[in-house]
Amino acid sequence: MTTITEANVCTLKLHGRFDFNSHKQFRAGYRSANNVSSFIVDFLEVDYIDSIGLGMLLTMSEYVDGSNVNMSEYVDGSNAKMTLVNCNSEIKSILETCNFQKIFTIT
Repeated sequence: MTTITEANVCTLKLHGRFDFNSHKQFRAGYRSANNVSSFIVDFLEVDYIDSIGLGMLLTMSEYVDGSNVNMSEYVDGSNAKMTLVNCNSEIKSILETCNFQKIFTIT
């Protein structure tokens, strides 16, 4: 995974499988972002997601939405946005089956 932060946007570029083996690096990636107004999770190079990956997205969403009591230290207010981009058809289908489009913007 690669994390890029510029112009108040934190982009997390995922690679390969998005599963349990990714959780520490993924969490460290979004928690390392300071004073951002939006997060982009880029699935361009992801070929697999499981229930752990889905759970990590939900956990990140809670963090971004400010459910984490220390959120104000890291994210620019409670209006931070989270977008999932470059999802292939299989991953997009899994996300939509789980109604993630109600939580995230998915492209």
